[in-house]
Amino acid sequence: MKLFYKGYFRTILVLLFSFILSACPEFSRGGLTAANEPLNPNPNVDEDVKGKTIDQIFQVANKYSFTNLTVALKYANKAVEIAKQSSNLNDLLDAQRGLAFIYEDNALNSKAIEIHQENLKVAQKLDGMALTTVYNDLAIVSRKVGNFRGAFTYYDLTIEVAQRIKDTFMIESSYHGIGMLHKDVGIYDKAIDYFLKSLNISELSKNIRNIIVSEIDIADAYLRAKEIEKALQHIEKAYQMSLKQYKEQPNDDEAPAQLASALNKYGNILVARKDYSGALSKQEEALKIYETFNVKPYIARTLMHIANIYLETNDYVKADIKFKECLKYESQFTIPDLAELHFKMGMYYIQNKNSNLAEHFFMKSLQVANKYDYKETAQKANYQMFLINFSRHNNTKALEYLNYANALSDSLYNAEKTRRTAEIEFKFDNEKRENEIHGLKLRENDLKLQQNRIMLISSVVLFIMVVLFLGYTIKMRGRNVQALEQKNSEIQQQYRKLEESNEILSQFAYVAAHDLKEPLRSIGSYIGLIQMRYSKDLPEDAKEYMKFVNNGVKRMYSLLTDLLDFSQVISQQPGSEMVRPNEILMEVQDNLRSAIESKNARIVFSSNLPLVRMNRLHMTQLFQNLIGNALKFTDKPPVVKVDAKEENGNIVLTIEDNGIGIKKDYSNKVFVLFQQLNKKGDFEGTGIGLTICKNIVEKYNGKIWFDSEENVGTKFYISIPAQAA
Repeated sequence: MKLFYKGYFRTILVLLFSFILSACPEFSRGGLTAANEPLNPNPNVDEDVKGKTIDQIFQVANKYSFTNLTVALKYANKAVEIAKQSSNLNDLLDAQRGLAFIYEDNALNSKAIEIHQENLKVAQKLDGMALTTVYNDLAIVSRKVGNFRGAFTYYDLTIEVAQRIKDTFMIESSYHGIGMLHKDVGIYDKAIDYFLKSLNISELSKNIRNIIVSEIDIADAYLRAKEIEKALQHIEKAYQMSLKQYKEQPNDDEAPAQLASALNKYGNILVARKDYSGALSKQEEALKIYETFNVKPYIARTLMHIANIYLETNDYVKADIKFKECLKYESQFTIPDLAELHFKMGMYYIQNKNSNLAEHFFMKSLQVANKYDYKETAQKANYQMFLINFSRHNNTKALEYLNYANALSDSLYNAEKTRRTAEIEFKFDNEKRENEIHGLKLRENDLKLQQNRIMLISSVVLFIMVVLFLGYTIKMRGRNVQALEQKNSEIQQQYRKLEESNEILSQFAYVAAHDLKEPLRSIGSYIGLIQMRYSKDLPEDAKEYMKFVNNGVKRMYSLLTDLLDFSQVISQQPGSEMVRPNEILMEVQDNLRSAIESKNARIVFSSNLPLVRMNRLHMTQLFQNLIGNALKFTDKPPVVKVDAKEENGNIVLTIEDNGIGIKKDYSNKVFVLFQQLNKKGDFEGTGIGLTICKNIVEKYNGKIWFDSEENVGTKFYISIPAQAA
């Protein structure tokens, strides 16, 4: 159980080093001395694990975690295998948590979530402490992937179980975790409130280490909220307390780690204050601690912090010295930091007009970023490689890198949009939760007042009702009729106003979308001319800005086009002409011919489909959106089958494809405006097409639904009442 208890304290240690631990969490696995032993790059894992406990195996795995993920996973999986053979659930829980932590250390959080969820089944067979630990693990990793709702739920579950078993440690860490969650989504006042709750528990238990943790994160929350002076007040408290601990407990490995952590954060806050000399002083003080204990990964990371400060002050000579010192520790950098280091060095040499060295470091950055799917660094490095090759007139290579950069940029844009949506949902849930709590208190107070009033006047009211009932019956009946007529008149007036408002809104949407397209087209044209004519004269960052503007124009033009279609559909009335679906399908084939030919697609339909009473434009939009989606959302030659038949008094149209399919979880989102269900920008679109289809079908009192199987295909059904046909 040794690893289990060590993992149990992981939460506080993760919070303690939250701004550097995601890259280098060796602190949580043995203090500052853990990273100094030399590592064999090709160990015989099967032989090495013989005679070792699970805890000892993970001590080795954790040392490899940041420099050789493959070897680390071999050790970790071996430990899990041994635990399964032992049939000891505590050992299995420990081993699987250790494996999940290694995935988290290397930003492979989806794999970590799978293991933690598997661990939940194990923990449910054990005691409450095991359950709170796994709930807390799931909360932490859910926050990392942007699943803020899920994270909040897991923290609530942790607190619920922890209160039941009276585990103040997990209650404290859960409050701190909820504070981190609010800090991530930018609700800084709530973040500070929860940090203070955690701090109060730490102060009651006189846990100095946890008090320092809370002070550091309160300082970070104020830093993000741009309240620099308050941030300085709290980081100064954390610094003074950790310095005292360091001096009074020289034999405690974690005391210097905590002091260095406070110094690093102190330096970051001083950089935000533009006190660069003070920031350098704090970072160099932290560097001395790391050098005293010879913790090479942290020496490397702090050197990079110092180099960045010199870049901020345009002291390129000293920045160059520090970057070269970083290269001496290149093998000690964590994988994400190594990709970022090489990119920063590439940018440094670009500034110094040395494109050959810049290219060398950008390529090294790309190798790491592509291997471990660090999209942000990969996008930046690809774009810089495009600029270098473009300046050398190597247009083929330049275009290749530009395409990579654009694809990654779209993927990052969609990922950020998804994350922002999750943040908005969390903020909405949070506000709703607060309102419900406030409303509950108000209702409790109102209920007490109401009960008192009822007791006071109930007898009087009952007496009056009995005495006056007969006298008022006829009179009230007349008044009710008059009031009903008045209400009907008011409803009619409100209905007319609503119709006018809807018409105005529809016209506004049409005019806005239509009139905005022309200036947007002009903007795109002039941006293109600037890029063609003045590209050689523009500085590199200006060229990059131009590219971002151009991409934004294209996305906005596409969105306006779809909005224009949507506004037209809303304003049109149902048609009454008899339409042949075969003729419409032939027109749609012509409209989509380019996409059909490029994807080698086939559109299959019968020659005698039944007539439908519908506006031709509406049917064209239905088929064009559904068939267009079938051509777009597939990774193989598309085959689209269209059929129609009379069934139970309805005409049912079916459009079947062999595309990527739709997850069942998305069934409630498919027809919602702007909902895009494909992963991370693999496919283009604005999420309006299916909303248009649903609006058209509902104009004819019809229904639209679908059946789908992932990687097999989707079949859409459109049912129109026969009397409408």
